[in-house]
Amino acid sequence: MLIANEVFMRKYVLLILAMMFMSSGIIGQRPGGGEGPPSGMVGRIQGRIFITEGEPLEYANVALYRQKDSSLITGTVTDEKGTFALEKVPFGKYYLELNFVGFRERRISDIEVNPENRNHDLGRLNLEETTENIESVEVTAQRPQVNYQVDKKVIDVDQDYSSQGQSAVEVLRNVPSIQVDIEGNVELRGSSNFRVLVDGKPSLLDGSDALQQIPASKIDDIEIITNPSAKYDPEGTAGIINVLMKEGRRPGLNGMIDASAGTNEAYNASANLNYRLSDKFNLITSLNYRDFNFDMEGVSERTNFGDTTTYINQNMDNTMGRDGYSFEAGIEYSMTESSSLTLSGRAGTFGFGGGGETQIHTYTNPGSASNYEITSTDNDMSDDYYRVDLDYQNKFDEDGHQLDASMYYSGSDHENTDTRKEFRADSDWDRISDDPFMQRTRETSTEDELRVKLDYTKPFSNGSKLEAGYQGRYNQNDQHYVLQNYQNTQWVTDSDFTNDADYSRWIQALYATYSGNLIGIEYQLGLRGEYTDRLLEQQTLNESYGVNRFNIFPSVHLTKRFSREEQLFASYSKRIQRPRRWFIDPFKSYRDQYSVQMGNPALEPEYTDSYELGYKKTFGKSFATLETYHRRTHNGITRIQERGEGNIMIQTFDNISQEFSTGVGLSVNTSLYKWWNLNLSGSFYEYSLEGEVIGENISRRSNNWSARFNSNFTLPTGTRLQLMARYNGPSVTAQGEREGFLMTNMGLRHSFLNDKLTLNVSGRDLLQSMNREMTSSGPGFETYRFMERESPIINFSVSYTINNYERQRQEEEAPVESQDRQQQMF
Repeated sequence: MLIANEVFMRKYVLLILAMMFMSSGIIGQRPGGGEGPPSGMVGRIQGRIFITEGEPLEYANVALYRQKDSSLITGTVTDEKGTFALEKVPFGKYYLELNFVGFRERRISDIEVNPENRNHDLGRLNLEETTENIESVEVTAQRPQVNYQVDKKVIDVDQDYSSQGQSAVEVLRNVPSIQVDIEGNVELRGSSNFRVLVDGKPSLLDGSDALQQIPASKIDDIEIITNPSAKYDPEGTAGIINVLMKEGRRPGLNGMIDASAGTNEAYNASANLNYRLSDKFNLITSLNYRDFNFDMEGVSERTNFGDTTTYINQNMDNTMGRDGYSFEAGIEYSMTESSSLTLSGRAGTFGFGGGGETQIHTYTNPGSASNYEITSTDNDMSDDYYRVDLDYQNKFDEDGHQLDASMYYSGSDHENTDTRKEFRADSDWDRISDDPFMQRTRETSTEDELRVKLDYTKPFSNGSKLEAGYQGRYNQNDQHYVLQNYQNTQWVTDSDFTNDADYSRWIQALYATYSGNLIGIEYQLGLRGEYTDRLLEQQTLNESYGVNRFNIFPSVHLTKRFSREEQLFASYSKRIQRPRRWFIDPFKSYRDQYSVQMGNPALEPEYTDSYELGYKKTFGKSFATLETYHRRTHNGITRIQERGEGNIMIQTFDNISQEFSTGVGLSVNTSLYKWWNLNLSGSFYEYSLEGEVIGENISRRSNNWSARFNSNFTLPTGTRLQLMARYNGPSVTAQGEREGFLMTNMGLRHSFLNDKLTLNVSGRDLLQSMNREMTSSGPGFETYRFMERESPIINFSVSYTINNYERQRQEEEAPVESQDRQQQMF
């Protein structure tokens, strides 16, 4: 099977390259055929595009046409500052078209490039937002909620009304390629191994925990980058989720204050203020508070086989919640016109907890005895953290020639206490005794991290660009774990379940990327080398486990523009998922009376080769995007279950599988009427894995699919209505299967006081159909589990904006993977 997939992928890649190079020879020729003009018979056209109100417009389309026959000559998109530049324009007469979704198209005529006028600087060019009048109500055209670019999807959070007052996780529920379960756990193309960045920088928390703590009201855009280039950290086999925050840009005071409340005591509030003192100084402050709770119910059925078959059935009724608060402050100092220095800091706390009751019925066959228990649990986890960032940027005289340096240090104190009370009960679930067996586990740890990054960018006169740099990060984590039983009015430590471990890791990396244009194909080639020095010192077992490893991570991105309406893009990257500390710690930690967890010190990283091919076609104000991908994972890190002594289940980790995913996704965005925008998307992929667990062949295959419907209406009153539905189909896991589920959401938004005050009402899981159902089996056991959370969830939010508060796009932070933004097309 592995050989077959390798043969398939070789054919797949060759087909991609053949298509692109053949198309460059047929479609990519200049009008009239023949080669391009001599190097001395070309010029340059540049300019800057702004919104009429005064803000630079990023990603605006710029297309240059020959005046005599309207043939497309070249094109680009604007960068963060609204700047564009068209290089190597042959001598001739042209006109320029500027456009962006939601803005009136503008034409610049009578542009002549000749020996006397080689370089044209068009200066400032304004685009006006389109407005339509619906029964005397002025309606501004909306940008698409999901914008497809060459190397990523960009989600406009403000266009998702159903997630307002919630977290970044709720925004992602409505995004193609993303799956979110009932507990808020996020997967990107079926994998939870992704990297979270905030404004291009690593978040303090990992994965879903990081996304849960970011209020949707503070987010401007979210970028989904499934094939990052060698410039960026290769951690996370599924890719990168980059959250871009809002920030004030105008002189004086900018800001936004918002608050929300929802069912089951869900509250959220934040204040974000930005004061621009002058052209040289900018002050930033932020306060955030979040308290979110939800109820969950479910059943679990486990059967342990042997000479005597044991059945363990559980009915669960729990309440879970997340809370936290944070404070952030920073100052930006522009030392000169070409250099700047930014110092910022953040501190806060993040909490997760829950509790409830579980009814446990245990019986055997053969046998007549039944045992009834009621277990009461109380879990409280908290993280106190802080972080300091220092960033420096120097821009040289040549446009795009710059040096960026950054350093940050963070620290956190973690504490997790889990208390259990076990009561004996009768068959009617009445407690027999009020004197329960009591037990608790307590884990404390401290973590420190230092990161240093140096990036250098050098453009060349032929339009190509070199990027190179160094990145280093050091982690230190010290952990203490203890289990205690309540005996004779006091807590007594169980020495068999007391653990101390120290973990350290130092990763150093060098990278280089080179981008340019060859026979009409834009390309970027990248290479990254990383050295890892890792050490786990198991104090309790008096053992040490060290790793010294060097890895190479290549990347390739290709883009072919056929016209302003059509674009083909392909990419490849290699990614890594390193084991977390508790994945490799071999000490057994107690979970409940029927299960323990232990790590595997021999666990290796998993590696993923990711291939993508995409096509985008624009039809007037509508567009369609077709994406295909193939992902092959080696040394797949898998959580497995193994039956231990008695009825104890041991949960651990192992490199037991090779995983393959091949899929296709289609998305269509269209405006049926001036007041109705519709987005439909669907994906289908084949997932297979090959491997063994405890001598048992677990090779399996599944066809997975999902469908998404998103409809936005602008009502005559100016109120905006959003209806959304999504279905995720069933899938397989290493030891079982997972069923599909349906999610339905709704949002209403209305703005007052010239859009400064906004009210929002949202409802999630309106049909109460979102749940989690899965089965698993292995040597000597099988399990079934079903969980559902409270629904529907209703949320009310209000926000007030000061001086048109929005995010300032920072050139050095927002990742752009495939090409220079001035080379990306439509």
